[in-house]
Amino acid sequence: MRTIIPNSLFPIHVDGITYRDGEVFNPLLFSGDVLALDDQLSPPFDVDGHSHFPLFIADNADFGASGVSLPGDYTYEITMLDSAGEGWSIEVSFVVREQC
Repeated sequence: MRTIIPNSLFPIHVDGITYRDGEVFNPLLFSGDVLALDDQLSPPFDVDGHSHFPLFIADNADFGASGVSLPGDYTYEITMLDSAGEGWSIEVSFVVREQC
């Protein structure tokens, strides 16, 4: 079964923040819109919307406060809202440890 997100629900607005040890590390992890598919697809094909769309997110020490120790517990909080105000909240946690 394939699921299509209809073009009528686009744009989908995406915002993301990085937290380190419960404090904001990077308030601008991601912010942008995923637009509806249009007739400019190359090669053209008849679709009613996206079946999926990739988002590439990266972070590094340059985005955190100066002098902050990097090891810690991190969380990416990402919100995706469609044009109807419905959407998804995504939370991804990971640990950065001192190099051995």
